[in-house]
Amino acid sequence: MNVVDDQKFKERIQSSIRTVQNWETVEWLKDCRSIIPWDELKNETGPYSRPEEDRMIADDSNALFLQRLCRWFPKFMTWVNAPPCVKCGCKECEMKTVRGPETEEEKEGNAKRVEVYYCPECKENTTTFPRYNKARKLLETRKGRCGEYSNLFGLFCRAAGFETRLVLDLSDHLWTEVRIGDNWIMADSCEGIIDKPSMYEYGWGKDGLCYMIAIASDHVVDVSPRYSRKFLTDDFQTRRRTHTTSENATAHILRELNQNLQRNLPKAALDELDRRRRLEDAELQICKQSTEWTAQEKYGRGRISGSLAWKRRRQEDGQKGAGSEGDKSNAREVAGFEIEYFMPPWTDELSLCIRPKPLGRHDGIVVGGTACAIGEADSISVVVVDEKCLGCILQSKSFLTWEDTKEFVSKLPPHRIVLMNGKCEGGSKTSSAGFERLGGWIGTEKYISESGIAFIGQVDAHPDWVYCSSLEDCSTDGYEIVLKANATLPELVMKTERCARPPKVAGRLPEMAMPMKTQLLANDEQKRLAFTSFSETAKSRYAGYTTRPGAPVYLLDTQSY
Repeated sequence: MNVVDDQKFKERIQSSIRTVQNWETVEWLKDCRSIIPWDELKNETGPYSRPEEDRMIADDSNALFLQRLCRWFPKFMTWVNAPPCVKCGCKECEMKTVRGPETEEEKEGNAKRVEVYYCPECKENTTTFPRYNKARKLLETRKGRCGEYSNLFGLFCRAAGFETRLVLDLSDHLWTEVRIGDNWIMADSCEGIIDKPSMYEYGWGKDGLCYMIAIASDHVVDVSPRYSRKFLTDDFQTRRRTHTTSENATAHILRELNQNLQRNLPKAALDELDRRRRLEDAELQICKQSTEWTAQEKYGRGRISGSLAWKRRRQEDGQKGAGSEGDKSNAREVAGFEIEYFMPPWTDELSLCIRPKPLGRHDGIVVGGTACAIGEADSISVVVVDEKCLGCILQSKSFLTWEDTKEFVSKLPPHRIVLMNGKCEGGSKTSSAGFERLGGWIGTEKYISESGIAFIGQVDAHPDWVYCSSLEDCSTDGYEIVLKANATLPELVMKTERCARPPKVAGRLPEMAMPMKTQLLANDEQKRLAFTSFSETAKSRYAGYTTRPGAPVYLLDTQSY
């Protein structure tokens, strides 16, 4: 590591500064405002409104609008893993080389590099994918990966009136931060997620984090501690030294960049920036000292954007290190954690629905009104429902290949209800062999390899309500069946799971139900009584709670387990 590396670090930030400064171009902002679906985003019953998911920000209109804008944006854009061949349409092209911009269009769109793809059918390099860095050009193409997404989403956020920063992650990702009140809120437009800073380290399992630099038009700041709980570890600091010679060198570079950005600002603006800097410094110092994500901070989902194969190559699918010593240590750390929740409600009838063109990523499979598909791109979503306890969703899985799907189905107990929706990336080849246990399965190679499948049926049974169709032939409105139960409905009971931890929590038991200090001292029975009393007033919004000795009571909803 030498001064040359420090200069490269500085130049990468300077390049991003120019990107952010372009967000202030008046004509570009005007174009964005004409595209934003204002009415749909403001509508409480619109396609991007999810009251259950958004209840923690329901009182903040700015945060609510930002979340809906972030959900809309991935539908506006098209994610590109590899472009199809421009000559024959082949979707199996492979990137062979990268070159600089050559055409006028590439230069005008500020494409710093152009990916060149080889077509196995044409036997030649036929297709290019320019990585445009000009946000106005991206308004035309509406294609890209995280660089293009974060760039154009930042422009949309500015068009909506938000103060916005670009976060440059030197481990190969970009996202934005938006100022809500006195806080900078993470907003990842690839994922449609806001305010989940643990997503990259805890959810995706990224272990290469080192530098995350937030870049605005008038300041830059190292926000790495906000997105990691390993900042002070030797490994984290060692990775940082691959980009700068020392922490002092980093501080000097950022200080010099800030001086240049703020040189002509009036005193009032400088005073405000200084006030904000002191607030953020205090927050980041707390983050530096934290060594683990709290239960409320944890967002345990792997990456959504991109194909499963692409995510696995980058080790960002949330499966990183499964079965490793690190996982074993973590399991010991949470030993004794207890989850209690109400068994899913019984009902005398149950709706099962398959939607070939879902509005949201979970809406491809809906059981009893609950959207429960994993919804990963280029994969098969499988949901398993208890045939005796109608409405009890036992498992929701996503598979990259049909062979993995077959293996999963082969191990299911008899009579389980199975819903299946999806298509493998690249048309994974398979046959009906291996799905014999699914009564009514008529998936031919056309259905499976070319069109994908929509299936509702049972294991080792062939009920008269079974449904099997290609996604092409399934109605765009989807297909729904309603099952009726004859059994007497039992009383609702609490179920307890020990040594378990939910992927996410919905909030904390409010002070009115039990003060925080009391929660920390209460025993299991006192916590249970407090929760059950609170649940009666919450109108079944929460399904249960999780806690352990000396810990608060965290609330769970149907998305938590």
